[in-house]
Amino acid sequence: MATSSTEEESEDSLPKYGWRVHLDNTFSHKPQPCYLPRWTQIPRLIGLGWRFMKYASRERKNGRVPFIDPFATNPCRQVYGVPLGGIGCGSIGRGWKGDFNRWQLTPGMYNYTYVEANQFIVCVRKKGRTTYQAVLSPNRPNGVLCGRSLQGWNWGFNGAHATYHALYPRAWTIYYLPGQNIRLVCRQISPVFPNDYKDTSLPVAVFVWEVENNNDEEVEVAIMFSFQNSDGTPNDVSCGHYNESFTCRLGSHSSGENNVLDKRNSFKGSVSSSEVTGVLLHHKHPSQPYTFGIAAKAQHQAGKNTITVTTKTSFDAQTPCRRVWEDLLDDGKLNSTTGPSEPSQQEQTLCAAVAATTKVTSRGKAKLEFSLCWDNPVVHFGSAKTKHYRFYTRFFGRHGNASKGLCCHALKHYPLWESKIDAWQEPILQDDSLPSWYKSALFNELYFVADGGTVWLDVSNIADNKKTPIPDFVKEYGRFAYLEGHEYRMYNTYDVHFYASFALALLWPKLQLSLQYDIAQAVNKADTQVMLTMMNGRNCRRKVPGCVPHDIGDPADEPWEKVNAYTIHDTAHWKDLNLKFVLQVYRDYKMTEDSTFLQDMWPITKTVMSKTLIYDTDGDGLIENSGFADQTYDAWPVTGPSAYCGGLWLAALRVMQEISTILGFPDDAAKYANILANGKKAYHSLLWNGVSIGMPEKFMTKRESNPDLFDASAVPYQLSCQANCEPTFELSCLRALHRYRTGQGFYYKYDSSNSKYSNSIMADQMAGQWYLKACNLAQSPTDQVFPRENVVSALLAVYKHNVLQFQEGTMGAVNGMRPNGQVDTSSLQAEEVWTGVTYAVAAAMIQEGLVEEGFKTASGIYNTCFERLGMGFQTPEAIVANGNFRSLAYMRPLSIWAMQWALENRHKPDEMPATQDDTAGPCKELIQNNGVCKVSDDG
Repeated sequence: MATSSTEEESEDSLPKYGWRVHLDNTFSHKPQPCYLPRWTQIPRLIGLGWRFMKYASRERKNGRVPFIDPFATNPCRQVYGVPLGGIGCGSIGRGWKGDFNRWQLTPGMYNYTYVEANQFIVCVRKKGRTTYQAVLSPNRPNGVLCGRSLQGWNWGFNGAHATYHALYPRAWTIYYLPGQNIRLVCRQISPVFPNDYKDTSLPVAVFVWEVENNNDEEVEVAIMFSFQNSDGTPNDVSCGHYNESFTCRLGSHSSGENNVLDKRNSFKGSVSSSEVTGVLLHHKHPSQPYTFGIAAKAQHQAGKNTITVTTKTSFDAQTPCRRVWEDLLDDGKLNSTTGPSEPSQQEQTLCAAVAATTKVTSRGKAKLEFSLCWDNPVVHFGSAKTKHYRFYTRFFGRHGNASKGLCCHALKHYPLWESKIDAWQEPILQDDSLPSWYKSALFNELYFVADGGTVWLDVSNIADNKKTPIPDFVKEYGRFAYLEGHEYRMYNTYDVHFYASFALALLWPKLQLSLQYDIAQAVNKADTQVMLTMMNGRNCRRKVPGCVPHDIGDPADEPWEKVNAYTIHDTAHWKDLNLKFVLQVYRDYKMTEDSTFLQDMWPITKTVMSKTLIYDTDGDGLIENSGFADQTYDAWPVTGPSAYCGGLWLAALRVMQEISTILGFPDDAAKYANILANGKKAYHSLLWNGVSIGMPEKFMTKRESNPDLFDASAVPYQLSCQANCEPTFELSCLRALHRYRTGQGFYYKYDSSNSKYSNSIMADQMAGQWYLKACNLAQSPTDQVFPRENVVSALLAVYKHNVLQFQEGTMGAVNGMRPNGQVDTSSLQAEEVWTGVTYAVAAAMIQEGLVEEGFKTASGIYNTCFERLGMGFQTPEAIVANGNFRSLAYMRPLSIWAMQWALENRHKPDEMPATQDDTAGPCKELIQNNGVCKVSDDG
């Protein structure tokens, strides 16, 4: 695409890092949902498909939406950008072309309507005459083709003259106005930043328009923001909606005062005052009414209006809308009216607009500021049994009259929000050791925390139920939930949250603890409702006491009250859920140092571990999988001891030993240590496909007799080390041993069943070690659950086979790979790449010093999803070799924050665990320190 030098210069003002695309871009490949299994996989899935089809048909017949519907999947719309709004307040998606196109005002329920009336329009005037007016969108509405809706507007802005840049929670769009010598930059801001539990909950967004006049004469520029009183659902054209204008004064200030808040808006050496003018759009939804607010800031300086704000209270988007267009065209302003509009009539689509107008001197700049809010305080889930309130109502009230205050608050405080966003992001963005793609992926994948069907509820005033009282911590910080995925409608799916939780734990740890309290409370819950499991057609109880729930419920039902919406398997028999709870409890304790939390979780962790111990059927200290897909890989059967669940079990045992010691329960610590000792032996003997290597003398002898064999520089898999640090013998030995082992590498087998595919190489085999290392637990030479040399060897085997030998290393880590370099096709999920698992595997690599390999592994996901396939801001659960996908907009890719966790922990000093094996005397031991190997000075 040809770009003028002026436009290239304009892009220089965008942030250096993020996802960038021109508005005329088209992606070379259009991915499709990948639900067609291989012929060899079909027999196992016939029953599931038949039962799912009957279930989905029954649900739709009864007016409900299936929690998963594989027969009505979402297409990949290559249009999405940074979403609007804070966390848990509902969300509005805004695409990279500027369209408002994904709506979630009803909790967990999405509609994907592009609302054509929601636009920004620019009007340019020179010497009292309008010279240019256009909708700042390359799209054209459907109504233009049939001569109706919005036909009277000037559509079709040339996308070649505009560039979009995303770095969540902000986005920038640069427009170069053809023939006008004017550049516009729209900066979109949402209040999302770490460790904030107020403004981050607000349903608001701000649009700051910077106008740059490159002419030799003064120009007058107006930006009009139009918005429809609806979210694009059929209720739009029902009657009774109405709009009304409002104004609120922000007060006076002078430059130099309140510098943090006003540094982006103040004028030096002058006294100015501001007011906010806009329109409230009251929508009479049958069950959950809401009010939009659109507004702009007017500026008065030295007795003059430097920025004038005018409004149009109502117009009908079902018409050509020429009047509102010509109103702006006439003088760059709207003819404001007072009082509310007439209530809308049937088949009328009510809209409003607000315009900000200013004069820009020759070669000068100006700034126009807009806000959007949606006040939707009351939440009813599908059952409509209980009235809930969003968390932001704690600060802005529950009566549905907060839109005016929200708009004003956003326009007053967004400079402070941006300063907090900068303080959070800049240390990462300025770190030259990090790849550019990673900086974009890290922040842009975070969109799902707000746009994951998320709810954040205020439960502080709810009377306690004697059977299930709400924990005080949850009352203080609210109740939080997000979907497994837009197409997998279950809240807080726990086996997936295990991966995604690093984002909450790092950025909003109070929300992570709140979620954990809710899960803990659900463990002993019983629900005897009989449910049909779709995989095998058997009946089971909805919730068995003593088990971690699969999920906290379906927003189409009543979450927290009716847990376990998932019915594909009986998850009471899953092997990973209980263990993932234990591992997260300890990780969260290490992060927060909240001893009260640890004490509260202690009895629950004991319960779930006892429940899981029953799956050690032969008493060897290692649990067995039961021959079906009884873990997060719910279509990939596993039999007997397995690398994944067995590794999680051993890690959980070590964590329980540590928690017991911290809390002063030595008998429990000894019990878990004894089981662990036996389990480690069984795990290694049954699943490790090589020999135990350690640092034996025979290899030291080989090193002396054949030093070239141990030349680290000759090995293609380079373990990363700190700059200017010579590789130590341990690093050289590990590299050489990996090469020495006939080029295949040793690893932990998928399972111990001795079936045809039992020796497959599973990308996720080191999940237990990943968590232990993240907590810096059991990492010393005398206290290891998984020998470090085995860990590195296994991860390098994954890197060689699952990453490099799959699509030439460009698509992440395929779940299952055969030792001969062929993809494991035994299961639909074995041949998928799970985006979130790939990020987690990359984090595990980084923690072990395989930094280069980790970044290479993870880069395939970002480059595939964002750059090649146009799936940004809807990263799916899975992709396959041909680029097709399963389950768009999924929770698990938030695990990229585990990579950041790993990077940050590499620079922290080692901590001694409460449980430490001191039987070994002082000697020159090789130890792991901050991800870099060194020799101890002791002894």
